[in-house]
Amino acid sequence: MTLLSDAADIVDNPAGSLAALTRKRLGAAGWAGYFVGSLSLFAFLRMFMAIPGGPASFIVLFLLLRAMNFVSAASVHLALETASAEGSALRLFLAFGLAEFFWAFAVPLAFFARLGYLSPFLAFMLTLLIVFYARVRLIKGLYAAGSRKAVLSVLAPFYLMCVLGFLGFAWLLGWTIWAVS
Repeated sequence: MTLLSDAADIVDNPAGSLAALTRKRLGAAGWAGYFVGSLSLFAFLRMFMAIPGGPASFIVLFLLLRAMNFVSAASVHLALETASAEGSALRLFLAFGLAEFFWAFAVPLAFFARLGYLSPFLAFMLTLLIVFYARVRLIKGLYAAGSRKAVLSVLAPFYLMCVLGFLGFAWLLGWTIWAVS
């Protein structure tokens, strides 16, 4: 039960609880959060037949999400260190695992979406908003950063992916026009 009590303490008081946790206890809670979050997201996507079933599909989703969270934690840490906020990238990565616990809300919302009470997109976006809010709170606790700095650092990786996607699309469109003409 120490895993759940550690997670509850971090939700109640992120700054004090994260500082008091050892790396081993934060690591256990973070990786458990990553597993629960991945399993919940897998169940959500599977309920709407968005991904194939089976353990191989879950493993691929789990590894893909870990890679995305690793890059996200690295870019957030880089942005915050550049903005003169001191912190640890490893603790940030493990704290993001705690925020992944909130993907568990996706499963009950998926049931409501399957019953027709709300759209699957709304259920996904509500859960994503909860995870986003949890990440901002954890960043504020770990880095002693303000709200604006924490929000901008969480949004920076998504903004960068959108810009790179747009540039890739523009390059592909230009290449297609060149190849056709």
